[in-house]
Amino acid sequence: ADTPVLLERPKQAEHGDLACNIAMQLAKKLKTNPRQLAERVIVALRTQPAFAQGYIDAVEIAGAGFINLRLSAKTKQAVVARILAEGTAYGREAATGRKVQIEFVSANPTGPLHVGHGRGAAYGASLANLLVFSGDEVEQEFYINDAGRQMDILAVSVWLRYLESAGATVAFPEDGYRAGYVRKIADELAKIHAGRFKRSAADLPKAVPGEDADAALDALIARAKSLLAGDWREVHRVALEAMLADQKNDLGEFGVLTTTGSPSNRCTTAAISSARCAFSGNAATSSRRTGPSGSARAPSAMKRTAWSGAKTASSPTLRPTSPTISTSTSAASIA
Repeated sequence: ADTPVLLERPKQAEHGDLACNIAMQLAKKLKTNPRQLAERVIVALRTQPAFAQGYIDAVEIAGAGFINLRLSAKTKQAVVARILAEGTAYGREAATGRKVQIEFVSANPTGPLHVGHGRGAAYGASLANLLVFSGDEVEQEFYINDAGRQMDILAVSVWLRYLESAGATVAFPEDGYRAGYVRKIADELAKIHAGRFKRSAADLPKAVPGEDADAALDALIARAKSLLAGDWREVHRVALEAMLADQKNDLGEFGVLTTTGSPSNRCTTAAISSARCAFSGNAATSSRRTGPSGSARAPSAMKRTAWSGAKTASSPTLRPTSPTISTSTSAASIA
């Protein structure tokens, strides 16, 4: 009674569909020959309904006392009917009660997603789907680091392009964000706020030959914050939310961490900036991240979000349904 009955698939097809070594396990305890015990087991098996109903074609003894079973075609074909009947639910496990949280992608909101992020998105989403199918309750998370120097660099880069679009001539920093998406955000900023953020380029720090690039960029950021005062937060916000919207749209087209709506319903820079696209969530984290220069960011400066609610094993779909993005950054972390 204490000996488990194990059924295994033989390594060689000629040994049948299933093999059992129960006779060999019990032979020593019962002080009998394992092959003789296997014969007694087979006699008992032939009285079982599985034989009478034609589920087992043959059963035989092999080697020192292995019991090999051959399943009938009827048995093998039965699973096809079950698959057709259960459809996409076939193989789904019952709820385990276990809660799992998976963080993936978590790209910095300072630039578009790249192929590496796509790999992480595919891997993370696939893992989440497998765990849900296995009966776990899964929450997918996308961490958003919306504070610190990297975001200051994005904000000042957008602002400088904004000044250029207004006709000013500025010396763009060597380590600023130079890609075309920065100019697009700046153009959007100009459309929404017109000349609100115009300041004299003459008030910006002058380039000093031989000056350290990081030091020069930090001085520029400090001057921008001083010149813009309270407006700095709005430049920062528009730049951040434009990048989040771009990343969110890419993930939506990829079918990961997104709503099930059509592309026309997805957030755009204009929609975000005019408060027509809601972003909300709780700021919290239990880990540390680093900025682009490797400097550690305190956990309190990190923001995280569950772009979807928890997915349960009974859910009919494996795709998240109600994304929310936390962008609530404290005034201290921006200023």
